Amino acid sequence: TPTIPPSLYHTTLTSITSNPSTQGTTLTTYVLETHTTLSAAHLFSVSALPRLGYHSSDFSAYHTQPNPTTPSPAWKYGPLVTVYTAPLPTKPSSGSGTSLPPPHFIISIARTPNTLSLAENTADHTVLLPRTSSPSHGPRELYYVLQTKTNYRSIGDGSEPPPPLGLDGYQTVDVEGCYPSRGDALRAAKGVLKGMEGRTQFDERGEGKGEGYWPFGEDTVVHAVGDMGEMYAVSVRTAREGVERFA
Repeated sequence: TPTIPPSLYHTTLTSITSNPSTQGTTLTTYVLETHTTLSAAHLFSVSALPRLGYHSSDFSAYHTQPNPTTPSPAWKYGPLVTVYTAPLPTKPSSGSGTSLPPPHFIISIARTPNTLSLAENTADHTVLLPRTSSPSHGPRELYYVLQTKTNYRSIGDGSEPPPPLGLDGYQTVDVEGCYPSRGDALRAAKGVLKGMEGRTQFDERGEGKGEGYWPFGEDTVVHAVGDMGEMYAVSVRTAREGVERFA
């Protein structure tokens, strides 16, 4: 009988990119792996950047949390963060005279309930995908629904360390869930903001990626604006896409 864990633990990689022209920052988050125990997720998370080919020498600071269950009082980057880096000074690119942003990453662990009753692979405490989850046109993998909120009137609640956007903005990314097929993930993504109150704008992408003008990003499924100007984006991404982008 397969073991069905009550919770899933997702290792997330957040890339922080500075924009010198606006003096702001942009956060891009991918889930790299999902585990069925916090300890397994922590072991993976602290090795996530080396797995992608990065070393501590690639950053001006490289901090790892030794124990996510009982974090040290000296750990100032939030209880969900397991690796926090600070970028090296920007170096001008050769020839063009423009600056290339150095890598700047945060590795965190997000917990979600195992609402789909996905079974545990007891060998490494990852998730066993249902055999029927593989679409004929793509690999079998988990599809993650992520919600990004950008609030220009908030500086955050202190639980996460990402820097503000511009002077008074703040951006957070939440893992809403994971699904064994893209179709299931797309349907879930379209329901995340359905009950949202006080929205002044709501855009939902059609089924065909190439249909019409869509300015909110290739993997964004839903975009909304709240009555206080805060922006919401719900996207569907895979770990494979994150590895391809940052490795």
